[in-house]
Amino acid sequence: MPDPGADQPPLIRVDLVCLWPGTTWRRSVDLPPGSTVTQAIANSGWHQLPARPEIAAIGIHGRIVDGDQVLRPGDRIELYRPLLADPKASRRERATQASLIKR
Repeated sequence: MPDPGADQPPLIRVDLVCLWPGTTWRRSVDLPPGSTVTQAIANSGWHQLPARPEIAAIGIHGRIVDGDQVLRPGDRIELYRPLLADPKASRRERATQASLIKR
């Protein structure tokens, strides 16, 4: 008797991670080849978390990607939080404070 799953390609495994202050969340998900970032998030259970933080951006291994990015085996999908402060404005403020202290 033939194996019903013999014609199907093997699943790929990807990891999803979210590191916010006070929150660490990680899941591994097995998906069919050709799956996208959006599909991985939907299959990870992220949307069912009771207090999930807002996602500002999504990356794979540190590179910002769109939700329609096709996944490869071993990809690490990173869910990024919104910035708390504008980095340029923060640098300007520190430089101003440093110049005032030197006077």
